[in-house]
Amino acid sequence: MPKAMPTNENRLCPNISIGSGNERISLYEACESTPLILIFYPGDFSPQAITLLKRFASEYEKYKQAGFRLIAIGNGSESTRTAFIKKYTIPFPCLHDSRKTVAKSFHVTTKVGNKTLIEPHVFVIDTAQKICFKKRGFPKCAEILKLCR
Repeated sequence: MPKAMPTNENRLCPNISIGSGNERISLYEACESTPLILIFYPGDFSPQAITLLKRFASEYEKYKQAGFRLIAIGNGSESTRTAFIKKYTIPFPCLHDSRKTVAKSFHVTTKVGNKTLIEPHVFVIDTAQKICFKKRGFPKCAEILKLCR
């Protein structure tokens, strides 16, 4: 299992749940036995979401082999999320954060006029529930694996 390098944040993962119905996941519990890569992305089918999630989907096996679990969190509607996952063959859960509650708890939102938007960010949370990696934008697989071994 990868060892985590502390970041300048080095704080605990917020104890928050996301999802609906049977798909509800506690992020705090999700990383108790397996390090978690948490991918925040803006609306489904946005250029940023496509770039970010296609990259993680193409490298999914590398992360899986290294012992990570991946979860993506974005906003949009349930129907666009389902279509997005199908079109780009995303092999990990993409959860809907319509109120941006989880995104706000991770401080990855920005205000544009009267709208709150999710900014692309990637977090790695170790099995002690500590955030050991945080990067805005599009980190490369090697960067994440190097810092979190």
